[in-house]
Amino acid sequence: MEKRTDFMKIIMVLCFAAVAVIFVSKHGKNKEKKADYEIMSVKKEQREVKTTVDGIIEINNLIEVKVTKGLKTKEINFHEGDQIKKGDVIATFTSYVTRKGKNGKRYRAERVRRYVSGQDGYIFKMNLTVGEEVPEIAFSIVKPENIKLYTGSIKQEDRNILVPGTEVTLRFSNNEKIKSEIVRVEKAGNSGDLRGEVAVADIKGILANVEKKISIDAISQDKKEVLAIPVKTIVKKEKSSGNYENYVYVVDVDNKVTEKQVTLGEVNGGTIDIEEGLKDGERIIANPDSGLEKGIVIKTEK
Repeated sequence: MEKRTDFMKIIMVLCFAAVAVIFVSKHGKNKEKKADYEIMSVKKEQREVKTTVDGIIEINNLIEVKVTKGLKTKEINFHEGDQIKKGDVIATFTSYVTRKGKNGKRYRAERVRRYVSGQDGYIFKMNLTVGEEVPEIAFSIVKPENIKLYTGSIKQEDRNILVPGTEVTLRFSNNEKIKSEIVRVEKAGNSGDLRGEVAVADIKGILANVEKKISIDAISQDKKEVLAIPVKTIVKKEKSSGNYENYVYVVDVDNKVTEKQVTLGEVNGGTIDIEEGLKDGERIIANPDSGLEKGIVIKTEK
């Protein structure tokens, strides 16, 4: 009986020893982990300052053209957005009249009328359809000086960006784009707000998109310093709420890993701006994997 008791004691000691070895290997001093981890320093970069404002098109003093009722459209020579000059035949119309021939018999004859432009300008709206009766307003014309393009109210933080001479890109809701620039900044009514007038460089493009939503993108002539790191260094973790939080793994002078939550900014190619969570000069792991956790000490391959 004594031998059996001693044998059981030996078995228990061995079990405790095995558990201790496993515990030490997993939770031992410094949780040391050897891997091919690449460490990089966080550095500030010079970045262009961008902003986006709404665009507003103003069309004034439209010339609405009416023709005789009962006419039908035979030919249309210009379309919406087309430039016209004084003397251009914009459209041709027809009507039918009854005439008496040499033999005394009456016959139905076609009568053609042309609308000749009396001024230079652009076709703003064309309401004609070949073969159909002319509507009350056949088409409308606008002169170039009556086409204006403005930004929405300029915010205080954008007043150093949206200045005369700043190049801008007009972006329409159908993804069409037009390059232009701000020619002046002025007060917007009596509110004290400012707005920028944008050069109407492509009149046909503007008129073709006049009913679409317009955004105006601008880039400052000055630059700002930002912290930027590669996108691949960011680790996303899902929380119980279903939302995601973004983390990076920071390494101290002893190669001990700390997990830090960061607030992300703008993506620029393969890098992303860091708004909060990191400091200039901090060292982070450039190639994180699922084996990383806070508190471990890593060994990098020399």
